[in-house]
Amino acid sequence: MLKMTSVKKNYKDFTLDCTLEIKPGYVTGLVGRNGAGKTTAFKSVLGLISVDGGEIEIFGKKLSDFKSKDKEKIGVLLSDSGFSGELKV
Repeated sequence: MLKMTSVKKNYKDFTLDCTLEIKPGYVTGLVGRNGAGKTTAFKSVLGLISVDGGEIEIFGKKLSDFKSKDKEKIGVLLSDSGFSGELKV
């Protein structure tokens, strides 16, 4: 389960204020216009950016209490990887 309660992230021209709950077993999409805060919401859940207020819980555990081993269990599938060109191993 993912729960975001009054999660806030302040920018110069934009403030994200998000409350969201996704229960286990549900597939959920986050849609909105360009600049609506979708990427900011994802980055906050993944712990890639810090938030200015509110609380994020994953399966009842606060994201702020997660250890590295807990974060290894979180994954996301994006429509655009952000990589350009060919990748070689």
